[in-house]
Amino acid sequence: MRMLRSDPELFALGCAGFCAMLAHDSLPTTFVLYTNYRYGWGQKMVGLVLALVGVASIVVQGGLVGRLVRSFGERKAMAVGLFSGAAAMFLYGLATTGAVFMIGIVMTALYGLATPSLQSLMTRRVAPNEQGLLQGAIGSMNGVANMIAPVLFTGVFAAASGRYRDLQLPGAPFLLAATFLIAALVVGWRVTALRHERSAAL
Repeated sequence: MRMLRSDPELFALGCAGFCAMLAHDSLPTTFVLYTNYRYGWGQKMVGLVLALVGVASIVVQGGLVGRLVRSFGERKAMAVGLFSGAAAMFLYGLATTGAVFMIGIVMTALYGLATPSLQSLMTRRVAPNEQGLLQGAIGSMNGVANMIAPVLFTGVFAAASGRYRDLQLPGAPFLLAATFLIAALVVGWRVTALRHERSAAL
């Protein structure tokens, strides 16, 4: 963690990555609870949808990430990934039917562009002999996000479907996740813009 604090740009990108990982974990922690509560999905339907999510992720991660990053560049690929993830989370949180919810799966697949692009942008900001330290710091941040997410998002869901159910926002966990992704997008885009501006001035 110390090495991230050694460089403002690296620290900002690390914060963006942390927000992205935290938001990502909203889906596995609340998916079953949410879809059962809102759409009445049983085990079979949940299994089918999760299988579809897995297939979509494999297609993107296995065959499209490299091509899209090369086509867009890391900065734009990061933005596309984070924006797609935020749009998907908003859709998950507001979808009144299961059919509408499933449309978000396509956008969630494109969300897979965000993490590789962010990590690539981070590796460019450290020396070759510091790459191991960077990966360790990233792993530590991801571990913290993995610990926080279940408590945070299930707690929000419990409140939204219980004490505050009159607000009719059972999708609040996903709306919160979308907010994290928008924050990550703003920070990541701004930080990388600063470097682009400096490069253009040279």
